[in-house]
Amino acid sequence: MSTPKKLTADEIMAKARARGQSQQPVPQTPAVSDGTKIIRLRVADVDAYEGNPRTEEHADFDGLLGSIRADGISQLLTVTQRPSNPRHVLHSGGGTRLKALKILSLEEPEKFEFYDFVYKPYTSESNILAAHLAENIQRANMTFWDTAKGIIKMRFEREHETGQTLSSREFEQYLKQKGLATSNQTLQLYEFSVEKLSGLGSQVQKVAGKHVLRLLRPVYANLQALWLKHAGRTEDDFAAAYKHWVSLYPASHTEYNADDLNEHVVTNTAHELGYAIDELEVMISALETNPKADLTDLMSPRQTAQAVPPVSVATDQGLANLAATLGGASSAATSAYSESDKEDNEDDYTPPSLPPRTQSPSSLRVAHGLKPDGLAGSSTHDLGSDEQPQNELPGVTFLDSAFQQVRGYLLEIADIAAVTSYVTDSPSMPYGYFMEIPLAGVLGDGRDELPVQAWWFLANLSGQLNLSILETKDAFGQPALPETGEAGFKHVMANEDLWPLAVAESLGGESLLEVDFAFGILTDPTHPLGEAAIALVGACRSYNLAKINGGRQ
Repeated sequence: MSTPKKLTADEIMAKARARGQSQQPVPQTPAVSDGTKIIRLRVADVDAYEGNPRTEEHADFDGLLGSIRADGISQLLTVTQRPSNPRHVLHSGGGTRLKALKILSLEEPEKFEFYDFVYKPYTSESNILAAHLAENIQRANMTFWDTAKGIIKMRFEREHETGQTLSSREFEQYLKQKGLATSNQTLQLYEFSVEKLSGLGSQVQKVAGKHVLRLLRPVYANLQALWLKHAGRTEDDFAAAYKHWVSLYPASHTEYNADDLNEHVVTNTAHELGYAIDELEVMISALETNPKADLTDLMSPRQTAQAVPPVSVATDQGLANLAATLGGASSAATSAYSESDKEDNEDDYTPPSLPPRTQSPSSLRVAHGLKPDGLAGSSTHDLGSDEQPQNELPGVTFLDSAFQQVRGYLLEIADIAAVTSYVTDSPSMPYGYFMEIPLAGVLGDGRDELPVQAWWFLANLSGQLNLSILETKDAFGQPALPETGEAGFKHVMANEDLWPLAVAESLGGESLLEVDFAFGILTDPTHPLGEAAIALVGACRSYNLAKINGGRQ
């Protein structure tokens, strides 16, 4: 069989002009209730969607072209037709396949000039954009930047169509309805990226969500905080300066690197504020320790002491009580200890160094399920007295410190695996948090993906995967696991149809509830999460022990 001649661009254009507007019967199937039907169209009369959020070219277009030439398109492209426009436009993805069809329709018109399409009635521009986003994300064809830009554009289109400003919660709900479930934290990453990083030009395609979460946004926040300590400086000024500095980056860097971009911005900030780089870095460190310090204090050596970060320390006790800890509910953990266990544990267990306090003692007591005005149990310690228990931070009980210990290691794991966006505060949950469900495909497509493993490990630990938590209430009669809308974990978990779909599309494809999975992370010396995971389990044990003892060590 002879290979079809591959036409030059000039020959293709000549053929197109020669054919003009020739007609062919256009068969179609009867429409279903929503107006969807199969129609036959001239390929040349179908346009790609000009607002397609995906900008990356197909990695193997020639291979795709050859596959369609040989076997056709296995899944028909979907089109719609805007009001008062005779031409059809792609409705939900397929731009690369349409491009291949257009080439083939000119090279082999007898086979490809006319083709069948799925037709969907036009509804709105935001719906077309949403359909393209969902299709491309499902096929894992989207970079972080393209996804961010598409999601933010959806908000603009929806607000334009309705004439109303959407709150973050309302926009989350709208995205969920369109099959694009995400969290408010992830939306913040998208907004930051689109607003602040577009000046990178083509290099912006290399920006990853974990870069924004762990590197770029934290440095931005620190530099802005220092900027605002200077008289006459505003948030808007810094935002404009930051975007300008970002736009200068490609001129001096041929490739994007998040660390290099941060260094570039730090250098420009130091120059603008009149400091040497090392001076600025010392001030930033001091500011992290004491956010309320004034400019004079930040430049004083006495303010540069660093807060001690959590240290990943493995504890035999934490491993020994892992099964009880993974059960989630503090009552279950409490019943797992005998009186003799408590005596032994108090004698030989020393908790790791304590992370900095981030919540008030009162709010922490509520988070622990205790009364706001004092500790539960038989402890006689009065927080208002002058006496401070040994080994406790000023104004913070051992229970509070233990809770902050859990929080520190929890966020360490989340940062390592870039899942911090899905850690959601919930004071009445056993450890003060639960894991929200991410956007489909964001974590990865299998159990070997680190974000998938981190999500399941932390979700197991939180207690949210125990079905009884759906009905559990706290001491004030409020649900322990809060409702976060139709896209939220509780709603999805309680729905026997939605939960398997969420696992398949958003959580790696399979449930990782077995104990072997958790022990695999804890016992594999090469696992990226192992050291922090062991420390987290030990911190949870220490916290449960503090609750048993009425808030005391």
